[in-house]
Amino acid sequence: MRFVSQSPIEDYSPTLEDTYRKLETIDEEQCVLEITEIEAMEDFKAVREAQIKAARGFLMLFAITSRSSFEACGATREEVLKK
Repeated sequence: MRFVSQSPIEDYSPTLEDTYRKLETIDEEQCVLEITEIEAMEDFKAVREAQIKAARGFLMLFAITSRSSFEACGATREEVLKK
């Protein structure tokens, strides 16, 4: 994932286990962002719902070369807003 690695990843394919951590400064405070790819959890509804409920914030990321990943952000946003 480019957001974490700062470089493109060739042949990227997310799995259920993909979680990333990145240290960022937000409002002058160091924060560890733990990023879990919930889009890969489409077939695991209970796990996906638990991840959404447990989250304190969301980043909607998509591949600029994939219209379907962009459109999935809208659907995921609606799901998050319902929780």
